[in-house]
Amino acid sequence: MSTFEVGINTLTDVTALSNIALDVRDMASNLKAGNLLVAQRIYTQGANSALYDVFGEETLDKLTLKSMGQAGAGQWMDDPSFTFQMLGLSSVQDSAAEAISKHSNYADYYISTLLNDQTTADNAAAAQATTILTVHINAMHKLWEGFIDCTMVQKGYNPEEDQTGKIDPKRKYDEFIALYVGAGQVLGPTWEGYLLYALAQAASKKFDTVDENGESLVNKEIRGLYEWVQRIMSEEDYCKRDESISELWTINHRIIAKMN
Repeated sequence: MSTFEVGINTLTDVTALSNIALDVRDMASNLKAGNLLVAQRIYTQGANSALYDVFGEETLDKLTLKSMGQAGAGQWMDDPSFTFQMLGLSSVQDSAAEAISKHSNYADYYISTLLNDQTTADNAAAAQATTILTVHINAMHKLWEGFIDCTMVQKGYNPEEDQTGKIDPKRKYDEFIALYVGAGQVLGPTWEGYLLYALAQAASKKFDTVDENGESLVNKEIRGLYEWVQRIMSEEDYCKRDESISELWTINHRIIAKMN
């Protein structure tokens, strides 16, 4: 279980993934200080988000924002949100497969271009672009992975018997919230953070769409929807009932609508 200061306790441990927020933080601080090479290294090699092998042992490698920006290439054909974005970047005659083939690395390409442009101040935007582009699409993908994994459980798959963890709806939905909130997110009055929750807080402050405690209405609603997912995943027969699948389909669409 992972705990986030904004009032969220996950069902599985997703602390390592949430630490990708600290890579965004460190990229931003180094870009602000003019340490472009350090920021590039954090982006390409990672710094704070540990990776683990199938035995649960930490590896020498780190999760990187660059690899996350390339993650959809040829692999996310069953993700309707990702496919929709790729089609939006494509010509009208392109099929979904052609769109993904041509544009799946668009986030990494854009951010790498910013980081490699040493003649302008544009590279300062690279850290925020990792949240807006890379983390955003990866978070939505976790929602669809969770939904698809849940349909596999309904068909008889038992996640508890799978040591690889490839199909695990509880974890996939927890990974969504880890990428939405991120490590380091604090409560008011500053609401300081580095990922999507923090961006929503900043936008809501501008448009005065916060509750009596200062929390963004969007964040409050997404937190409530995630808690709905947790209730489903805490049932003894989770993902076995048609009603659960239907509810998760609705929840995914409602969360994604608020994220966009």
